[in-house]
Amino acid sequence: MRLKIKTMLVICMTCILNISKAQNFEGKITYALDFELSEKMRSAGITKDIMLEKLKSQNLWWDTIITSYKQGNTYSFFGKSTWSVYRTDSNKVFNFQNSDSSNICEVVDAAIDQEQVMLGKAPKITLIDTMVMINNIPCKIVRIKWKSGNYDYYFNAETAKIDPTLYSKYIYEGWAEFVKISGALPLKIVRTTKGVMSISMTMIKIEQTSVSDNIFTIPSLSYDQDLNALPMPNKKFYRF
Repeated sequence: MRLKIKTMLVICMTCILNISKAQNFEGKITYALDFELSEKMRSAGITKDIMLEKLKSQNLWWDTIITSYKQGNTYSFFGKSTWSVYRTDSNKVFNFQNSDSSNICEVVDAAIDQEQVMLGKAPKITLIDTMVMINNIPCKIVRIKWKSGNYDYYFNAETAKIDPTLYSKYIYEGWAEFVKISGALPLKIVRTTKGVMSISMTMIKIEQTSVSDNIFTIPSLSYDQDLNALPMPNKKFYRF
């Protein structure tokens, strides 16, 4: 009898683990980028073409971003010289910029919401219960609103599912709050900075596929005092 009970428990635990793994999306999502300038910027004579040319000249703009997800770790590929990694074990975001003159890595502590630390006020979180179609997929919206602007995360609860606990410490950009509500990865993100612009990332392709752990490897980093002359509550700069 005890053997039967033990066997049943093992089977049940295996099923639970398999279900948990099945609900954690592993693969790649390709997002198309776009932006819109605020009325204030347009009134100042800054057009979308002018802004786009400036961003591209500084290697700050790409047509698409490909983000790979695996068990809470993420790798975003912007272009051959720019990429970003989030690692669950350190709870940090590593933003890499590789150029001919210098290789700089901005390390962001994902446990810190910079505006909340500076102003002492947590962002307002709202589930907007309206359906918006993103590539023929009906989505709801989670809005994270700070004084300086807001993030709108579009999601479908049945598409690219994840376990929210994987990101429970990822406070930066309201990510933990978003996944707690959605239980899924975003199919669109709109980041609005008041008086400046809104940048959108819209899903154009989802690939559920095996992702290599190698892409989440962080190279050796060297702290640079000059780059950190102006201290920030959640960011430090290194060279690699």
